[in-house]
Amino acid sequence: MNPDKMTHKASEALQDAQRVAIENGQQAVESWHLLLVLTEQPDGVVRPILDKIGVDVATFGAELKAQVARLPKVQGGHTYMGGSLSALLTQGQAHTDRLQDDYLSTEHLLLAASGEQAPSASILRRHGITTDSIL
Repeated sequence: MNPDKMTHKASEALQDAQRVAIENGQQAVESWHLLLVLTEQPDGVVRPILDKIGVDVATFGAELKAQVARLPKVQGGHTYMGGSLSALLTQGQAHTDRLQDDYLSTEHLLLAASGEQAPSASILRRHGITTDSIL
């Protein structure tokens, strides 16, 4: 993933996801970390999308925090990109290409998280967040 092909907000979200993983004593930065920060990102596009869909963001955020808390914790070591985050970025890039956009954005990442293959898809669907509702 080329950081030069990401919007500022997408790059910022990845950095914040790493911070959340560190704060929770986790080495692997996973898609749950990223989804959590996307819902909390000030001036981002994800929160207004969720509001438009009618998502109870407080309940959704609590569920994401619970998922983060379930991830393995370790002492020491360096953070790395986990498998679910790597897959999410790959799918996000696929959405970027399909929509003929130049940069991977937070909206593309949300679309990827709602995809059938994403581990987060069932939780997102339960809150009414689907590819169709995002677009």
